Amino acid sequence: MTDIIDETCCEKAKIILIEKCSPINVLKAEQAVEILKSIKMDNNTLIVTYIFVPFAHGHISSKEVKEIFNEEVLEMLENSVKIHNVEYNNEEQEAENIRKLYFALAKDLRVIIIKLALVLAELKNEKLYAENEKKLKAKIALDLFAPLAARLGISSIKSEIENLAFKILEPEKYEEIKQAIECSYGSGKEMIDEITKYLKDSLVELEIEGEVTGRQKHIYSIYNKMRNKNEKIDNLFDLVALRVIVKDVSNCYALLGKIHADLTPISYRFKDYIATPKSNGYQSLHTTVFWKDKPIEIQIRTCEMHRAAEFGFCAHWMYKEKRKNADSLDQKLGFLRELIEGNKSKTSKEIIATFRTDIYDGEIFVLSPLGKVIHLPSDSSPIDFAYAIHSAVGNKCVGAKINGKMAPLSSPLNNGDVVEILTSQNSKGPSRDWLKIAKLVATKTKIKQFFKREMKDENIKMGKSIFESAVKNTGVIPSILLSKERFDEIFQKYSFENLDEFYASMGNGNLSAKVIVNKFMQLYRAEMKAQQKLLILKNTKADKNEKAVVVKGVNNLMIKFGTCCHPIPNDEIIGFISQGRGIVVHRKNCKNVENYQKERLIEVEWSSEVQNDYRVTLLIYTNAGSNITSQITSILAENKISLLSLIMEQKKTCPAIRLTIGIQSLERLEEITRKISACQGVCDIKRV
Repeated sequence: MTDIIDETCCEKAKIILIEKCSPINVLKAEQAVEILKSIKMDNNTLIVTYIFVPFAHGHISSKEVKEIFNEEVLEMLENSVKIHNVEYNNEEQEAENIRKLYFALAKDLRVIIIKLALVLAELKNEKLYAENEKKLKAKIALDLFAPLAARLGISSIKSEIENLAFKILEPEKYEEIKQAIECSYGSGKEMIDEITKYLKDSLVELEIEGEVTGRQKHIYSIYNKMRNKNEKIDNLFDLVALRVIVKDVSNCYALLGKIHADLTPISYRFKDYIATPKSNGYQSLHTTVFWKDKPIEIQIRTCEMHRAAEFGFCAHWMYKEKRKNADSLDQKLGFLRELIEGNKSKTSKEIIATFRTDIYDGEIFVLSPLGKVIHLPSDSSPIDFAYAIHSAVGNKCVGAKINGKMAPLSSPLNNGDVVEILTSQNSKGPSRDWLKIAKLVATKTKIKQFFKREMKDENIKMGKSIFESAVKNTGVIPSILLSKERFDEIFQKYSFENLDEFYASMGNGNLSAKVIVNKFMQLYRAEMKAQQKLLILKNTKADKNEKAVVVKGVNNLMIKFGTCCHPIPNDEIIGFISQGRGIVVHRKNCKNVENYQKERLIEVEWSSEVQNDYRVTLLIYTNAGSNITSQITSILAENKISLLSLIMEQKKTCPAIRLTIGIQSLERLEEITRKISACQGVCDIKRV
């Protein structure tokens, strides 16, 4: 039933293609579908091929695709569009990165196979294009897509792409080689059939189990061999070649002996790569014999040797691309090809499941506006991209655009993103925050190298002077403010390794001394407040003074004192009926009282029961440089006043001391205020 539905869906897809597209696009799509059918692709792959152009041009929406077909078709279409939008600038060194980008974007290998079929269909219709355009398409097909087909093991598509592209690019050489082959071997099929029968009969006679395959070398492959070895076609002996795969090594030599006994071998063409493997580990027996006066190459190997040659570290396509080592992608694709080709018993569903493999895990490919592909770890940032292009680009980076839109330098990049790095000659260099954003070790190394290079003596001296001046302006004693623990925290936050780096960064203007000193002050104040809270808990416990306040006409109410104004006995006070916290007592002139609902305010007054100190904060303005703290602490000690905290602050006009004390009454506060005001260096004093 499923197959019937799928076939119906294919017909629907074909109708959409015909209704929405030009005859040329219809022709190419139909040819691509026939190519895919020849390699037994599933119906979803055919549907995507039919409606790719209508979908890419917006003639059918994602919603419609989902409703008419299914989610898998939609996902394949979206990934096909991503691949289609990747531009290749015809630079050979970029071809491999583009191929890897395709694998990363596709998620499903069928998407790449669709692309190959469409490319092949375009080459078959080369007469539809102008001369320059078709030559460009042929060049890209040869550089980019033929190796891609080889990597996937689709030799039929690979060979046809190469031949058609070669015919467009070098029509005279193509015809010359074609005619030479036809003169010597005709179509080659008849000869291959004859030798195949001979080899199969030989296996039966020797009671050896094995498989025989044959092929005639295609025209572009012959051209490459002639060019690389500087040979004429008459000197090539493997235009027709056959391969025999047997179970073990003894079978290889047994068959070789019979072939040499029956046919005339060309002695200097015999290679024993079993006894003496190639440097890449390749093993096989190669012999060339005459069949009806025509040289024929025969290769004999075991199943294990064949598996290594086709899918392993010495794969044939690597030899063709002149590559010595396989990377992780090569290994994964070799494994997939082995699964697909090596297990003939697999069902179509199992094979498709194999195609639906995420080849890349933990890796992404992003592009520059000029089409250069950069390979990065997943979650890399534009900073990694900038330094991957060049250290100078990273050092002058001031911003980034991702897919044409401004984006933070910390933005994680995704497969297929087009990243433009904005630079400025006025840039002072990288920020130390970039060390936390960068994903690549190489990026972090280049940033650190910049700072090391820029850390000159004059910058260190200047930075130290600027920093010390900024500390002095706080009014806090440097030895108190600049504790080792606070330095350690600042260094960790800004990724400094030592004081020289710290000062140099200020000296070259990369780091603001004012900002850093403010950070020190924040840490200092936070510590003072923590100590202050601890002292309040130990010494004042103001809520225990709730009996010191009487609510007129009401008894046994929970009383709290407002922390915004800290009322003390003899202050004019008023109560606020809170929700769940009882009566909160404020000074009548407290700013918060103005915002309260009048109906929730209640008259309260002080009683005679004062049991503990009350917390009061004074702001004492002093002359810059005056050492007033010792005088203040002496006054407090003489008058037995609890000191809760003393914090130095820098106000706009002059330094100030924020003094918090525990005191019993307003009269006592006024007395202490008068004594502190009389100290030398005190300009003004206010209750906070």
